[in-house]
Amino acid sequence: MFSISSGRSILGSIFFVYLWIFYYTKFHASYIETRFALSIFLPNILLGQAIGRWGNFFQQDVYGNVAANDLAMLPEFIREHMYIDDAYRQPLFLYESILDFLGWIIIISILKNSKKIKPGVHAGFYLFWYGMIRASLELFRDNTFIMHIGNVPTSFVLALIFMFIGLFIMYYYQFLFVKKEVWIKFNYKQKKKQIFSNLTNFWNLIIFKLSFNNFLLNIKKNKKKYNIYVGNLNFLKVEKFKKTIITEY
Repeated sequence: MFSISSGRSILGSIFFVYLWIFYYTKFHASYIETRFALSIFLPNILLGQAIGRWGNFFQQDVYGNVAANDLAMLPEFIREHMYIDDAYRQPLFLYESILDFLGWIIIISILKNSKKIKPGVHAGFYLFWYGMIRASLELFRDNTFIMHIGNVPTSFVLALIFMFIGLFIMYYYQFLFVKKEVWIKFNYKQKKKQIFSNLTNFWNLIIFKLSFNNFLLNIKKNKKKYNIYVGNLNFLKVEKFKKTIITEY
């Protein structure tokens, strides 16, 4: 949206994807929990990144520094395409593609199949995993493809921030959010007890009224006049009724 750096990065896209998910689930689809939406959408970006990095390979951009060897361990078509400016270059696209795919496999095959991992943790792991990958590979990029704001390498700094945010999200959704749920459930149980207690008190109140009316009926039958005084009637807590004082005159 704004040209504040010497290029574009997927880190900005990830940031706005998170903002959109948060905004959408809070104001347009409140029946969807934000943590579930994050766990569904964010980790799958890794698969898209793993595929998308091959675009850098075909375009011969975002490559690394000069390789210390001739990349003999790689297939011939990769070696030939990484021969740029009279030197073999580090195939950063390949490293990141493999690591992105590995992170996606970890999330869908291990984290999402574990009953101990809570919703939302997967999104935090994604941010941590990709932040770690990006911060590491930024150190091997050719200077041509390192974005700066002033003298600050923006992608490297943002990748570190992503790592710490990812760690915080994992900790929050795994531990703090669970405590919040337990607190809500605890209060719900307390609320049920309170409702049951109120119903009990209401029933006691009905019995009290019936007994009291029966008492008045007996008075009329006996044709006696009484001054009846009931002190501190508390209809919500029948057990605290004061003793009924009956005075004949």
